[in-house]
Amino acid sequence: MDTEPTITLHYVQKDGRRERTKLTHHSMDEARKVAKAMLHVGNGLYTEVLICTENGAIETIPPSLFL
Repeated sequence: MDTEPTITLHYVQKDGRRERTKLTHHSMDEARKVAKAMLHVGNGLYTEVLICTENGAIETIPPSLFL
């Protein structure tokens, strides 16, 4: 039985464009790890990553976590 909501990561680029990735069967902790990894490998491409769930909850992961 699927108990985890679908989580969508919105990667916000410096020019304002967004890329999206849908994560199914992942926890919020796993989504945070993916978001932080993408900010790290993006090496300045993204200004932030927004974590959105189906019920509208949003968390913002800023690149400042790596300073």
